[in-house]
Amino acid sequence: IAGCPQPLMDLIVRCWAKDPNARPTMAKVYDVLTVFQTIYPEGDSELIDRSVLENTKVSTEPKPVLPFDPVASLTLAACESSPNTSTLDESLSTGSVIPQSQKRLSSRSFQSKERESAGQASAPSRGIAAPEDWSFSFLEAIDPHLKPVAPISHRREDEELYLAQLMACKNLYELECELKCALREKFVLNVLILVN
Repeated sequence: IAGCPQPLMDLIVRCWAKDPNARPTMAKVYDVLTVFQTIYPEGDSELIDRSVLENTKVSTEPKPVLPFDPVASLTLAACESSPNTSTLDESLSTGSVIPQSQKRLSSRSFQSKERESAGQASAPSRGIAAPEDWSFSFLEAIDPHLKPVAPISHRREDEELYLAQLMACKNLYELECELKCALREKFVLNVLILVN
């Protein structure tokens, strides 16, 4: 079947084995499909029907226990390489979040830069200098309650604190992406173990 994950294809083949004793039990099928539901929470609804899974009674035979982590069930925003942070990393190591060489951007020039960078999430509409190659797309993916609030005053300390908070959010986003990728790989390995 085109596009069918190999562990699921193996399960289908085993379900149709000529010898009934070679076929997996319904509990085993349920376990594998539950893992797939966790790995692909937004997958094809015909592949895994939640109402059938919730109403299915499984036998009392012992089943392998898979660890469930709510982070793994989150939709992956992206597991891509992160935007370049070397400029910010250098600034943090010298003790200043905003390098002295960078000037503050006026709101007008910042808005024109926003219009030029189509496809990227917009940065907070403040006149704060951040590296030009720094994408703010991670702000769209993190929990809204974790997004830093732009400072009202234009005091340097407030803006430096705001940039430090942006950097912390960016690091959190990158760690979440890495964790989600690792958890997805772990669940795929668990599926392979269950199928075999």
